[in-house]
Amino acid sequence: MVVAAIGVDHNELVRLCDESGFADLAQATGEHASSGAGGAATTGAAPGKSWLRSILVRGVSGASGASDTPAATAGSGRAVYTGGAWFESKPDVDFSQVYLGFKSAGIDNEHGLYVYAVLQMLLGGGGSFSAGGPGKGMYSRLYTRVLNQHAWIESCVAFHHCYTDTGLFGISASCRPPNEHALLDVMAAEIEAVAAPGDRHAQRSASRRAYAAHDGPSRLEVRRAKNQLKSNLLMNLESRMVQLEDLGRQVQVSGRKVPAEAMVDRIEAITADDIAKAAAALLESPATVLAQGHVDSIRSLHPKVVARRGIRL
Repeated sequence: MVVAAIGVDHNELVRLCDESGFADLAQATGEHASSGAGGAATTGAAPGKSWLRSILVRGVSGASGASDTPAATAGSGRAVYTGGAWFESKPDVDFSQVYLGFKSAGIDNEHGLYVYAVLQMLLGGGGSFSAGGPGKGMYSRLYTRVLNQHAWIESCVAFHHCYTDTGLFGISASCRPPNEHALLDVMAAEIEAVAAPGDRHAQRSASRRAYAAHDGPSRLEVRRAKNQLKSNLLMNLESRMVQLEDLGRQVQVSGRKVPAEAMVDRIEAITADDIAKAAAALLESPATVLAQGHVDSIRSLHPKVVARRGIRL
C-alpha cells in the first residue's frame, strides 16, 4: 500500500497517518519499504512498530530520485511475452479494428522506457479528422505517411503499454471493410520503416510506396518527438492531482520518485540511433496481431503480409 500527499508538511503527514491507524497494519510478506518526495510509503515493517513513521522520517531524501530500494512486486513470477494472432468476427460493425504489437521495455528497463516513449511520439497518429494546432502531432509519421496518404483509414495510433517487467509497443488502426489486410500491410510497413533504415528499406518499398522510401528517423523527427514528450510531461505535472497520482504510482512501482527535471534530462539524452535500435529490437520478438470486425481476409492473409515486412509470428 502507498500513502501519498502533495502540498502537505512531511511531519504532519506522518502524524496524520499514525493517528489514522496506518502504523498498526501488519507486515505484508514480500513487500519492501520505500519513500518519495512530498510523502509516500509502502508497507514493510514488523507488526506493532510504526513502519510508516520509520519510513517517512527519511522520506524527503526520495526527491533526488536516488534509492537503493527494489520495486515492490505482487509476486515472484515475471511476465512472459509470447505473441500470436486472435480474430473476432463481427460482420455487423461499421469499422474493423486491427492491432499490431511487439514486446518492448518495461519499467525495470529505464533507458528503454524513455526511448520507446519518444518512439511513440515520433510515430504519433490519431483519427482521420483533427482540428490540428500546435502540439497535436500533425507532423508525426502516422499522420504524414498513413492518414494523409490513405483516405480509407479511419484512425491509426501508436501505443506503448508499460508494466513492471515488460512492455507492449505497436500500432492500432481502424478502417471500413474490405481493406483489413491492406491496413495490416500499411501498419507493418511503418514498423519496418522505423526499424530498418537505410538502403534495404528503400529498395523494398520504393516500388509500392515511394513517399515512404527513405531512411529511418531523422534528427528533426527525433527532436520534434522529444520536445512533444517533454511538453506533455511538464504540462500534465502542472495539475496537483496528476502530481499526486504520479508520486503514488512511482513509489508503488519503482520504490522511488524521479523528479521531472531528471525525466527531462533522460529524454534529452536520447538520440536517433537509440530510436533506430529500439525499433529494430521490436522485430526480435514474434508479433501480436489482433483484429475485430470483418476479419476473413486478414485471417487468411496476415502471415504473408507480416512476413514480407520482416515480421515473424
